[in-house]
Amino acid sequence: MAVLRESDLADFLKRKHAQFNGLLLFGNDESSISAAVRQIVAAMPEGEEPLRLDAAALKSDPAALDDGFRSMSLLGDRRLIIVAGVDENHLSHVQSVLDARALGNFVVLVADALKKGSRLRAAAEGNPLFGTIGFYAETGGALVLRVQMVLRAHGMSFAEGAAERFVDLCGSDRSVVLGEAEKLALYCHPAKTVSVGDVEATCGDQAEFEADALIAGVLDGDLEKTDRMFASMVLSADAKSVLIMLQMYLARLENISAAMHRGVDMQSANRSGKPPFFGAQFDAATRALQVLSGDDLGRMQIAVQQAILQSRQVSDLGDAITGRCLLSLARMVRQLRVRVA
Repeated sequence: MAVLRESDLADFLKRKHAQFNGLLLFGNDESSISAAVRQIVAAMPEGEEPLRLDAAALKSDPAALDDGFRSMSLLGDRRLIIVAGVDENHLSHVQSVLDARALGNFVVLVADALKKGSRLRAAAEGNPLFGTIGFYAETGGALVLRVQMVLRAHGMSFAEGAAERFVDLCGSDRSVVLGEAEKLALYCHPAKTVSVGDVEATCGDQAEFEADALIAGVLDGDLEKTDRMFASMVLSADAKSVLIMLQMYLARLENISAAMHRGVDMQSANRSGKPPFFGAQFDAATRALQVLSGDDLGRMQIAVQQAILQSRQVSDLGDAITGRCLLSLARMVRQLRVRVA
């Protein structure tokens, strides 16, 4: 049995995963679980693509997981198998893997939050060849402690009510919160106390933060950040306008790209934009234009327009269509960055 913490995953994948049959990932922090799955995929030896199964489909094909688990490569490489949507009702379909005492292929079971008395957790924790990791979203109190540590490193502390106002404005996504904490510290330097007014002057609306971070993730080719930020916006019901915002952003980039093609420098081209990019947006735009041509930006806009149309035609699948489009564009940018490098 190996009950791991979220912070143990990197070391586990580096040193111990070859001695295990798999991991059960569970909890209410979907973005962290998605990031963990990608981390596991990246850590596995290059070879066959992971076998991805849906737990619900195992009811009609109960042997699919067991066959995949036991079908070892003749070359000795272990294949990664990812089973999504596992819950208590699927225990019988994954039981053979959780009972195995000989090494097979590496299986990742992905579940939502599971109680301590969960039979699924008990089965995984009872097998010495299986590990479990719980992923839980941090509460406001835990996030405040994180931010206080950032401010303390700069010799600062919150005035009364400022910490609560910070959480109200910045939300609960860890990466956004820590980024805003650093920005707040820079804004307030060299003061020793951060007031409510300082927070309100520096920190804007959470949906705006997340949209900027999401678009930056797409333009950086950062699949993990793109997926994490989109999942966060879906949970907070702020995802519906993402594609329209991205389309406007790409159009502004295309205008700057065209001006630079005519010999105008980046700063001047940006100043003439309506509106221009500022701060982190400008940094993201600069990085994007280092690898994206006008033609690339045009193709990206066409893809976004098609996704907008599809999401309007099939509104029930709007989030799925949007997420697929964003990840596809991020993957395209990543490939372009690799070629440039």
